[in-house]
Amino acid sequence: METHPDPKKRKLINLTIFIVLGFSFFLRLYNLEDYPLAINQDELSNIYDGYSIAETGADRWGSRYPTILRAFGDADYRPPMYAWISALSVKLFGFSVISGRLPAAIIGCLSLILLCSLCKKAGGSLFALITIFLAGLSPWHILYSRMALEAASLTAFFALLIFWLWFKMRETGYRLLYIALVGLTIGLATSTYQSFKLISLILAAALGIEILKNSPSKMAGAFLFVLATFAGSFPQIYTAYTQPEHFFSRASNTMIPFEFSVSYFTSILTNFFSNFSPHYLFLSFGESNNLSIGR
Repeated sequence: METHPDPKKRKLINLTIFIVLGFSFFLRLYNLEDYPLAINQDELSNIYDGYSIAETGADRWGSRYPTILRAFGDADYRPPMYAWISALSVKLFGFSVISGRLPAAIIGCLSLILLCSLCKKAGGSLFALITIFLAGLSPWHILYSRMALEAASLTAFFALLIFWLWFKMRETGYRLLYIALVGLTIGLATSTYQSFKLISLILAAALGIEILKNSPSKMAGAFLFVLATFAGSFPQIYTAYTQPEHFFSRASNTMIPFEFSVSYFTSILTNFFSNFSPHYLFLSFGESNNLSIGR
């Protein structure tokens, strides 16, 4: 953390952060309908479901107020949050590529603000400036902030929001308001993307233990946290109970069947670390690469 920073230096750093953020916002909002590419089928799937919800209250398959969305077949169900957010955008601005991608761009911008605030708390203004410079100009972050995909800016935003609220909870001495807000946010994150269901469970366990250990009102805080987390995750809990075949459909097609063997764990580790291979990260431009589905 910074200790007694020079006021002139801090003012200059804050001004630079403001300029970098402004330029980063421009990179995420300019000509959404044309860049990075023409709209793809996954984006259109989300936007059209949003349009259907805005117009009829049902997704394109006729499911009213959906808590899970069917995309391209019986094995392709996904959480609905991006479609619901795009429904609001479509309602306000009409059905278009811009209105469908706009939520991702705005969420990408908000995630940079959250990241800046987190980094200031963790390491001071200079640390925040370095981080925002790298994240704001990151081709990956720019790309995914300009595409109507639930796995992109939405998941990053919720991860940052959870950690921001976690910091606020600690700063305020575990005020019940922030305990409730962080629990609700963890629960809502289960409706963003499949993998966040597991991430949310891990974060909820870690936070619950911390609240029991450190909160002045241990039992009240823990009870409120569980209640808020349950409220936020209720749509997915309800879906898992009423439509288990849809809730687990993607997992059944993409997970390696478990077996206690050396080959199983070798496959898991190989698949995981292949995400960091130089070819995948830097040398596969122009290639059709759907390996992430199998991994």
